[in-house]
Amino acid sequence: MTVLDAMIERRSISLFDPDVSLSDDELNALFQAVSHTPSSFNLQHWRFIAVRDKTMKSELKTAAYNQRQLEDCSAVIVVTAGLHVHEYAKDGWKVMDPAIADRLESMVVRLYKDNPELQRDEAIRSGSLAAMALMLVATEMGLDTSPMIGYDVDAVTRITGVPEDHVIVMLVCVGKALKDPRPSSGRFDVSEIVRLETFEGPALVTTSASE
Repeated sequence: MTVLDAMIERRSISLFDPDVSLSDDELNALFQAVSHTPSSFNLQHWRFIAVRDKTMKSELKTAAYNQRQLEDCSAVIVVTAGLHVHEYAKDGWKVMDPAIADRLESMVVRLYKDNPELQRDEAIRSGSLAAMALMLVATEMGLDTSPMIGYDVDAVTRITGVPEDHVIVMLVCVGKALKDPRPSSGRFDVSEIVRLETFEGPALVTTSASE
């Protein structure tokens, strides 16, 4: 399966097979790939909590207004991202030249320190990129997913122990669909979502090779 295939075939699933489980090896394969997601300055803001425990999944279901997929999926992935990653920037630069790392660290600290809006924006951006990577890799592995934002943040934080210096980006349910998903509800045409050069510029019009 190509990335293009995964992008087109992925669907958000609401009904998962509760009898399908995910092993540590499968989770490891999934996150080995996800760990290569890009992030600002390679700060790798993301941290993930994989919840497979049935009791905890049931609690998360309650926190998400009783949405069934949280209890029936094989694992609920809580995608979080650090707000203060500038304080330990070098931790992720394991093979970088020390002199370059020192210069970059100084730049990162100046950029992020005392700028809570940027800290949160970058956390959400990086966490969202990682969540999309997770869903595409899961699709390539033959798994199904459902990204979710409908939940009580305080309750999920309490259940999973997310620290104060991290933000919950979203939840992603992973498992196997109980039945084939419904067809896509439709997508805007490229000409409706892409403008050339400026926001009010001409639309990108797709033409076939035969035209």
